[in-house]
Amino acid sequence: MDVLWRLRGVLADVYVVPTLMTEDSHFWPVERFGPFSLTVLQRRPLSEWDMLEKRAFDLSASVLILIAIAPVLALVALAIKLDSRGPVLFCQPRQGFNNCYFNVFKFRSMYTDMADSGAARQTSRTDPRVTRVGRVIRRLSIDELPQLFNVLRGEMSLVGPRPHAPQTRAGGQLLHEAMEEYVARHRVQPGITGWAQINGSRGELVTREDLRRRVVLDLEYIRAWSIWLDMKIIFLTIKREIFSRNAF
Repeated sequence: MDVLWRLRGVLADVYVVPTLMTEDSHFWPVERFGPFSLTVLQRRPLSEWDMLEKRAFDLSASVLILIAIAPVLALVALAIKLDSRGPVLFCQPRQGFNNCYFNVFKFRSMYTDMADSGAARQTSRTDPRVTRVGRVIRRLSIDELPQLFNVLRGEMSLVGPRPHAPQTRAGGQLLHEAMEEYVARHRVQPGITGWAQINGSRGELVTREDLRRRVVLDLEYIRAWSIWLDMKIIFLTIKREIFSRNAF
């Protein structure tokens, strides 16, 4: 059971020969593997068919959204260039699917010389590092739109647990240290939006309770996943979260 707990964040099905079980295995499912009957300790949350279905939805929806909002992206890019020096996009390392790292794309909302790529300090309300245009695009969550390109690259999904930067902390601890179940979020693709976000759990992580609530909601999403749930979350994101009080 100790080994199983260590594997909770690994994208793998875990089986064991029943005779090796040290605890009562009566309630564990059993699956045939060739001539052997193995006890199933852990399954991947999404089957290969589920992942293919989710990927097809992500690709088709992302292309349509990018075509629809192309003028908005161009205007935001121009506003950022006119407002302050530096690149239009900000790239930041995040930990995602199967514990792999990738660079997430965002519209730059901070002054270039004050940007924090490691997120050692989370963005807060009235943060002096945020530019004038940055305040507007963060308030409307427009700064997240370039992550559609992460979706096209296969690094993210439209819907899933939000990825965090490596140095993000809650209650003074790194996230995986503050809550052991945190790593289980990495068993699905991270998302631009998610079940936690539409239920009010977004913005700065200050306490361990902030993190606990977010992880609980993310794990609820993983257990209940369906294409229809993804569609519902996208609809509710547009309806509730564009003007969220927690976006800054």
